Amino acid sequence: MICSVAFGCFPWEFYFPDNKPRRRAYEIYGRIMFAYYIVFIFTIFVQLVVMLKRPDFDIDAVCANMCVTLINTVTLFRQLVFHFNPKFKKIIQKVIDMESQVYRKGDEKICSIYTKYVKGINKSLKLYFCFIGSLLVIFCVRPLLADPVEQRVGDEVKLVRPLPQSSWFPIDTEEQYLYVYTWGCINCMISAFFVTCSDLIMFALLTQPMGHLNILHEILQNFDKHKRNFALRNKIVNDDIAAYWTLVDVIKHHNEIITYVNEINDCMSFVMLCDFLQSSLQVACILTQALENDIDVFLVLFMISFIGSMFLRLILYYHYGNELLTTSQNIALSAWQSNWYDQSPQVKIMIFTVIARAQKPLKFYLGQFGVMSLQAFISVSN
Repeated sequence: MICSVAFGCFPWEFYFPDNKPRRRAYEIYGRIMFAYYIVFIFTIFVQLVVMLKRPDFDIDAVCANMCVTLINTVTLFRQLVFHFNPKFKKIIQKVIDMESQVYRKGDEKICSIYTKYVKGINKSLKLYFCFIGSLLVIFCVRPLLADPVEQRVGDEVKLVRPLPQSSWFPIDTEEQYLYVYTWGCINCMISAFFVTCSDLIMFALLTQPMGHLNILHEILQNFDKHKRNFALRNKIVNDDIAAYWTLVDVIKHHNEIITYVNEINDCMSFVMLCDFLQSSLQVACILTQALENDIDVFLVLFMISFIGSMFLRLILYYHYGNELLTTSQNIALSAWQSNWYDQSPQVKIMIFTVIARAQKPLKFYLGQFGVMSLQAFISVSN
């Protein structure tokens, strides 16, 4: 979240809600950073076109450019949704409201389940951040230690020193190499943080339903205990009435989760489809780079960091999608394991309604073409 604030990646409206001048200043800063990011993506596309127009274009250089171009283009799509789609802002507000509802109930067991799940996710996110950090260092250091490469310019062959990132500059890169190198490192840093922060925001949104579904599992599996807690909190004496309203609360919570998943699909499924397609192309590009280059220490480190971050990113996305599918479907099992047979006829019917609804698992979709699951991850890897 700190990185999102530093680079203006998160919707600006949610910062400094009680301080309008600061919020406005931060919005201006965020818009400037976003505009710069768009210009940067434009320069890498221009450089890609320049390389493709050369009669003896270097396939390795083209693939290196495409690895950066693909992921940044999808990140740009995400940022456009984050900042300019009203539905996304409603999703963020819903996350805030649902989380506050969990803590407002004051049930220590429920709060600990939610907190434990969030902390477990943070470990994976820190590992992903470490991979991106090591990749950023390699991108910036490698040009200083690499040998110049031959490049044909008209009838002449020039020795060109490599740069941190394949992007177009409006000046002679050889004459102003130090300036261009520094500018390239700054671009690398901004690009890396935009990609990383956008992914971290998406990971947080995709995992949000699982914390709440785990709460429903706990309530249904230990229904009597939570029924008594509900009765104490709301001063209900009648056992059947307490059971009824406890289950009403469960059904409302379940409906909120279903609505949330539908809103995520409505808002982000096209972007997730683009990400699925670019991931397949990215795998092909990175393998082509490995085959076209001589093996050295920096190439090995680069390959480990790049492939590690790419596959960890994909595993997180599709693991969370798969976890949503299985966790939502297992709600039926938790409801069946409750002591439903000791409840009143009305409560029994409500429990059977929960079981019936859970037969249709919740899913995150890749546009209209598939579901985010481990099967989709295997398809990308192949």
